[in-house]
Amino acid sequence: MKIFKQILKRVTTAIGCSCLAFNYATFAADVSFRPDKLEAVFYEIGFRNSSSGKFVSVFSNSSGVVIDLATEGGLNTLSSGLSLSDSGTFDQMYVLISNTVSVSGGPVTGCYIKSGDFTYNDGDFNIGTTNSTLAGTANLTETGFGIQDANMGVLNSYRGIPAVTSSLNGTATSNLVLYLVNKETKTPGLGGTINGYLFLGDLASSINLDNSKEGTLWVEVDSSNSLEADNASTGGCDNMNWQNTKFGLSVEQ
Repeated sequence: MKIFKQILKRVTTAIGCSCLAFNYATFAADVSFRPDKLEAVFYEIGFRNSSSGKFVSVFSNSSGVVIDLATEGGLNTLSSGLSLSDSGTFDQMYVLISNTVSVSGGPVTGCYIKSGDFTYNDGDFNIGTTNSTLAGTANLTETGFGIQDANMGVLNSYRGIPAVTSSLNGTATSNLVLYLVNKETKTPGLGGTINGYLFLGDLASSINLDNSKEGTLWVEVDSSNSLEADNASTGGCDNMNWQNTKFGLSVEQ
């Protein structure tokens, strides 16, 4: 097995995929912001062959690794686990993380994310508060889409289309799809306990790993507009939603 040299780069351009649910239209009174904490449990990052269904990971940890995407230190932790030993041709990129994400912070002065465990299936979560004594970490678990929990008999309850793009080597993928899955199988629609987000995006051109597995691999994340608070600029402080977290993977062979 040959290990990729790991290099971490700070994000300077707008590339990536929404690692967190849907992107909603922004209205003038709404405020997009970077949370102080944006923790997600990462299980796998890699490539998939859409014909065979084969997954090959460049990062894999069955227990999951908690990464704070709001800090450079979190990315260093993720970068240290990157490697590749498989072969084949792959036409999709994938990211597998927990469907529970932890956040804290606030969009404007006097508005805070309150602590607690929250579940939701309609894209919005009521986690804002003006009471500073309630501020803390909110653990957000998405259980389904379209105001219904994930049901393997109802496709749109476990499949969503994020309104952003993912990228490989700075080139946007297409047809990005988000599934709620069982993290052990990763197979959309198979059922089991729903405990993971699977993001699948088609590569602009297939990547062939048969001949060379040496090179440089890095990840880039931009969480500057990850959350949006409804009407925060005009005094609102209750409903929030995911806005635009960007995640990019680059491979230089």
